[in-house]
Amino acid sequence: FTTTPSAVDPTLCQPQLQSATSCDGNVCSFEVAIPCLGDAGSLSGTDAGTEQCNAWCNAAAPPGATPGPGFCQVQSVDGGTAIVARCGGCGI
Repeated sequence: FTTTPSAVDPTLCQPQLQSATSCDGNVCSFEVAIPCLGDAGSLSGTDAGTEQCNAWCNAAAPPGATPGPGFCQVQSVDGGTAIVARCGGCGI
C-alpha cells in the first residue's frame, strides 16, 4: 500500500482530498477533510450519516477512485477543528 498526502486549505469550507491510499496503482481508500465542520466551525454539531459521508467522498474523490456508495466513516479531528470522511477500504 502507498499513501499519498494532499494539501488541505483550512480556509475553504468544502470537501478536500487529504490523502489517498493505493494498492498496485489503484486507489482503494482515501480521506476527505471538511475544515469548517467541527466544534469551532460555522456548522458545528453536524451529524453526518452514511449518505452525507458518501456525498463528501464523491465530491473530492481522487482520479481512479470508484465513486458511489461504499464503506464510509466520519471522524472529528482532535480539537474539533474539522471533520474527516474515510472513504473506501483497502482489503475490505
